[in-house]
Amino acid sequence: SYLALLDAAIKYYIIFFLMIRFNPISKNTSFTPFDRQIVFSSAVFLFASSTLHTITYGVLDDLSVSLRKFLPLLL
Repeated sequence: SYLALLDAAIKYYIIFFLMIRFNPISKNTSFTPFDRQIVFSSAVFLFASSTLHTITYGVLDDLSVSLRKFLPLLL
């Protein structure tokens, strides 16, 4: 679906950005307060989106199983 594609695209964008920005091979070894904010914000976003994704699909899957089970009883 569209939301799953958007979620994956944003996650991969963050992953590639972090990989390029904090590459251990690069010569830039300074870690500024802005870098700290980038890492924290990225971690919060990835944690929240993964958690919401898991909860949402778990609830929707349980709901669809329940509807398939009880819908024939109502007809």
